[in-house]
Amino acid sequence: MSGPQAALGLPEPDGAVPFVLTGAPGADGLVPVIAGLLDGHTGLRDLDGVALPPAEAAEAFERSLQHAGLGRAPVHVALAFGLRALEGHDAPEAWVQVWSGLADGVRNTAQLTDVLRGLPSALDQSALEAASALFHPEGPAMYGLRPELVEDVVPQLLDTIAGTDFGDGLTPQARIAALISHTADESLDAKARRTWTLALDILAVRASAAGDTALATSARHTALAIAGGYYGSEVPFVRIWVERALRTLVESARAMQGPGPVGPRIAAARAALEPGEA
Repeated sequence: MSGPQAALGLPEPDGAVPFVLTGAPGADGLVPVIAGLLDGHTGLRDLDGVALPPAEAAEAFERSLQHAGLGRAPVHVALAFGLRALEGHDAPEAWVQVWSGLADGVRNTAQLTDVLRGLPSALDQSALEAASALFHPEGPAMYGLRPELVEDVVPQLLDTIAGTDFGDGLTPQARIAALISHTADESLDAKARRTWTLALDILAVRASAAGDTALATSARHTALAIAGGYYGSEVPFVRIWVERALRTLVESARAMQGPGPVGPRIAAARAALEPGEA
């Protein structure tokens, strides 16, 4: 094993980012290996650690790369994002064990290097809205909705599609649009802002290293917008994924409702929720 190694994953639907990190051999000759989630709100989550002989540690790291989304990353980059996630939080013992065993040069590089260097530092609205893989239906990042928001809005959408009169003077299309925008705004609370700002910065760095300039630019500008206080409905990444999630949930709910053919119920829901009509 040549030295410490690191891997970073793609954001989970809640914005946490998987990581794996191996340290330097300790006095006992064993190498610490840790894995968990980087979370911009809570710090390091679900952290597991083990100490292994160097050869076994190297094998464990290589096996971790078989997990979908995990890719090699410079050690100082993974450490820098780990330190950023830990701001305001106590460091878990497993992290401390790895960190304290690293050479001074490695720690200094992680602390002093601007891992976002070369990426945009000021928000560009046109870049925020530009098409990129960030909006692809299969990822690389999928913005998830908290269960309590789903439980609140889906019944209202179902009632609206069913023709319930809410007495507010809104057309069904206007009410659906308002509900989707409201849900997007509510989803981007303080916790989500911190979590997704870190997650999207990690994604931007990974995309830049892979030569995907469009994704790197899109992810970084989205992170800047979220950190800058934009409402969820103003951030295309958030708004698009909220629309997709609600459309899928409503179509599924309609499929299970009432007698008769399922197709027409789903078709009605799909038509009502289509962007531009909703």
